[in-house]
Amino acid sequence: NVSIEIRPAWNEVGLLSVLNDVVQVPVAGGVQAQLGDAYGDERRRVVFQLRVPRLQTLGPTRIADVVVRYVAVGEQVAMHELTVPVVARRPEYEPILDAEVTEEVTVLLSARAHDEARHLADAGRHDEARAKLRAAAARLREVSRGSSRAEELELEAKLMEHRGDEIAHGRYGVMARKEMMFESRRRKQRRSRPGS
Repeated sequence: NVSIEIRPAWNEVGLLSVLNDVVQVPVAGGVQAQLGDAYGDERRRVVFQLRVPRLQTLGPTRIADVVVRYVAVGEQVAMHELTVPVVARRPEYEPILDAEVTEEVTVLLSARAHDEARHLADAGRHDEARAKLRAAAARLREVSRGSSRAEELELEAKLMEHRGDEIAHGRYGVMARKEMMFESRRRKQRRSRPGS
């Protein structure tokens, strides 16, 4: 029963979105993302976007808290809670991007593009759906360079291009729509264990 709460630390900080496909519930001061059950060695990644005004003028500043709650089941059943501060630092030079975070954001945005393409295809806007899938595939290929998941990301990119070609050539029907929904959900709910 794992959940996290994302709580902006001050009124001007805005929570824009949680990119993962998880149940989200508004709570006082933020939003709770319900992640369900997990194994002890399982890794979950939750990606969210915050709007932080005046970032260029801030020093190291706590902009939000992430509250993790879970129930451990073993010899004893115990509720646990951990609060992790999210600190923003003013970028003095060109910001250094974390490759793992960039990769995860790109995968989740590609899932969102998959959903948008499906809606475009449902509306008969096949060329736009194909273009959206091709653009997402290009972004996946870009982040795959040097990634430990390069083969997986390349396969995802090829699949998105293939789906786009199917849509553009009139091979979009009930089965293709269901497959696209499954593929999108799989990307957004990706779980892994250490070493995988």
